[in-house]
Amino acid sequence: MTDLAIYDKLTNVHNRRYFDEKIRIETQKSFSSHTPISLIMVDIDFFKKVNDTYGHHAGDSVLSKIASLLKSSVRKDDTVARYGGEEFVLILPGAKLEVTSIIAERIRRLVETTPFENRRRPNPYHHQHWDIQSSDPSSEVGRGISKDGGSSPL
Repeated sequence: MTDLAIYDKLTNVHNRRYFDEKIRIETQKSFSSHTPISLIMVDIDFFKKVNDTYGHHAGDSVLSKIASLLKSSVRKDDTVARYGGEEFVLILPGAKLEVTSIIAERIRRLVETTPFENRRRPNPYHHQHWDIQSSDPSSEVGRGISKDGGSSPL
């Protein structure tokens, strides 16, 4: 019963309720221990187009696949949660901005090169945008990265 309360049924990652509590706890730990904490926000832009073009079953498959890629790309103590419909958030305790940028870029490349089932066209997620937030005082905060240096969706 507890799993139902903290996991998203479709994607098998933590849900927004769990994220809200976990970010509060991890932020307190970060401030009290003077260690960095970073977030990666992932938004799948144009997701409605996937649902409209290929159907909701295909859209669900894309959400599940991306959630799986996110989970397999972070450390055991990191948190992956579904933040909203097509939005995910990763909490990386102890991660400085430079490390977080490397992780985000690795995941971005993984999503870009991963085939998605039931596609009749090239990967719709070959352009992506990631928003990275860090409490690391030695780093620039609120930096976004993308494949093409512009505002690319994911």
